[in-house]
Amino acid sequence: MDLLFWKKVTPRKLNKILDAHQLWFSSRQKEGTRANLSDANLREIKLEGKDLRRADLSNAKLIKAALNMADLREADLIGANLSMADLQEADMREVNLSQADLSNADLNQANLIMANLGQANLNGSNLKDANLFRTFLKGAELNKANLSGADLREANLSQTTLNNADLSQANLIMANLSRANLIGVNLKDANLFRAYLKDADLRRADLRGADLSGTNLSGANLEDAALMEDQLITAVIDEYTILPDGSKGLMNS
Repeated sequence: MDLLFWKKVTPRKLNKILDAHQLWFSSRQKEGTRANLSDANLREIKLEGKDLRRADLSNAKLIKAALNMADLREADLIGANLSMADLQEADMREVNLSQADLSNADLNQANLIMANLGQANLNGSNLKDANLFRTFLKGAELNKANLSGADLREANLSQTTLNNADLSQANLIMANLSRANLIGVNLKDANLFRAYLKDADLRRADLRGADLSGTNLSGANLEDAALMEDQLITAVIDEYTILPDGSKGLMNS
């Protein structure tokens, strides 16, 4: 039996549900009760370092919540509002944040390995040095987000919007950025080895110092992008690729 809260949760009630959840998890579901805080109003709640593994926080209102260093592994946060929340160093491996609002949230050094962030709003968020290995971000909005130094190896960023985002020194080895909107993005010194950027919009992007070895730029638009000509020698381009000078490219052999 789940404990349900649709209204604002008092500290006393919250402590009760967290204690029951901890018992539920530690007893392997034999005792206690799984935390069900779906639709709960938890605005500005203080949950630093709390154990919320597998908790149901779908559609919860967590605006400006303090969740730094919290354990949210495999938690359900579908549609949750985490705008301006503090999630620094939170453990969010395999968390479900699809369609969640994380605008202007602080996820500095958060662990989001294999998390689901499909169609999430991450505009203006801070993901500096975050671990997003194999994270699903298809269709997410990351305009002006800070992803500098982030680990995005094998992440699915297809059809994302990353206008003016900072991806400097990010690790994007074998990441999928097909059809992504990357206008004005900072990819300086990023590692794009064998990344897939087919039909991506990279107009005015800063790619200086980026590793484009084996990067698939078929059909990509690089008009007015900042990069050295020799960076494209080992990249894959085709007749539909638009080069920085506006000319069309040819497939490299």
